[in-house]
Amino acid sequence: MPSELTLYNAQQCSNPFIVDSTLEHMDYLTKGPLPESVGSGLTTVASQFNYTSLYWKEVKAADQSAGPTAAPHCIMTLEGIDLVHVSQLSVEQQKKLLTTISRHVLMGSLKTPFIYCHRRWLLSKKVALTEPVGRDDIPLADARDQPLLWVDTSLVESYEGAPIQRYRQVKRFYYNSSQLTPFQSTDELEQKAELTSDSPE
Repeated sequence: MPSELTLYNAQQCSNPFIVDSTLEHMDYLTKGPLPESVGSGLTTVASQFNYTSLYWKEVKAADQSAGPTAAPHCIMTLEGIDLVHVSQLSVEQQKKLLTTISRHVLMGSLKTPFIYCHRRWLLSKKVALTEPVGRDDIPLADARDQPLLWVDTSLVESYEGAPIQRYRQVKRFYYNSSQLTPFQSTDELEQKAELTSDSPE
């Protein structure tokens, strides 16, 4: 009885994940597997640039100059974010947040949603949510006069009711380990990143 033979064309062979579905992209620093949402983007990059290494070093977008001369690869990932309306916060927390809100944001929030994340108020469209937040999401019987102000739950101590979950598109930058030259150790790259972030603009 003839044995089975599996054939792949040249294009398929350039992507090792087609041949072996158990492969995982790994973090260059921790040696652990990267999240699947990141790995799918890196698979595309690896196929395009014919990388054979599965290890990747993440670089902050603002610290690109800290890495080697080769450019890092940009991928888009989805990150979950839990949001609560300001009405779900205690009076004390609301007062504290009021000190961070400019008049422009406060007036604008009567018509346009703003989200408090990364310790600043941003237009919801700048947070790049895949699904918008609006007045219908406010957990109040009558929300007509409520400001459209939402807060990342990771930035508050407590809240009432359940948060709403959204996903946001985030740019992340990675070097493949084959881009890192032998003399550029992990410690050296981190030191360069610190010097870059501390230097005056």
